[in-house]
Amino acid sequence: MRQRVGWSLIAFCVFGIVWGAGQQAPYVIESPGAVTNVLGKSDGVEILQGKFPGEDSVGAIDMLTVSGDGAPGSTPTWFEILAALFSEDRAIFPLELIFPNGTTFEEFEEESVADLNSSAKSALIAAQTVLPEGAIAKSEAKIVLDGVGGPSAGLAFALGLVDKLTPGSLTGGKSLAVTGTIDNQGLVGEIGGIQQKIYGAKRNGDEFLLIPIGNCYDLTSTQLELIRVIPVKSLNQALAVVNVISADGDIDTLPTCSDK
Repeated sequence: MRQRVGWSLIAFCVFGIVWGAGQQAPYVIESPGAVTNVLGKSDGVEILQGKFPGEDSVGAIDMLTVSGDGAPGSTPTWFEILAALFSEDRAIFPLELIFPNGTTFEEFEEESVADLNSSAKSALIAAQTVLPEGAIAKSEAKIVLDGVGGPSAGLAFALGLVDKLTPGSLTGGKSLAVTGTIDNQGLVGEIGGIQQKIYGAKRNGDEFLLIPIGNCYDLTSTQLELIRVIPVKSLNQALAVVNVISADGDIDTLPTCSDK
């Protein structure tokens, strides 16, 4: 009798695994995505283009992304959902939350690219608020980045433009991860996927991570120990932070999420 029960349980588990491996679940799994240095190239093309001084940029201002597994008609299996539940760097969301009201994948991509383009325009305007008058126009600066969407690279773009249009290296050769939206006045706004992005920055070897101040509340104490996280609320504050880092100043004077 015990043998029968044992074999029945094994058979049930095997059936569950096989069924779960083939059945799609109405969810999307988000995980850390690509990390790209805005001071460099993407697919062989310079991201920040213009008539900049001839100095080569050193260090890195890394923009962070989130990779999504799941779209209408093509979602993860229940087995993949179970695996994601036990992963520290992935998050699971209902499909309708990411694709509301019947949004198609193509519509989602179009909106995401539009958000990136809007973010790039705001970064150009915001950078001009801290640069010599007419610097952006005179340099014919522009931002070119394909294959990525969303508004969260705004702050990274703005810092990159300041680096390109001012003498020397803004980062002092350091590697900084940066995420946050930016408006025309240089105010930094919250972004999504912060928990996945902090793991992306850590794995990329970045020494510091600048985030919007409002995203502090989305991070656990364990995640805040992964990398030096510095919250900022404006481009001016971000520049002040980067100046301390690049000059090997006292980083203990910089703001932390525990201050909020």
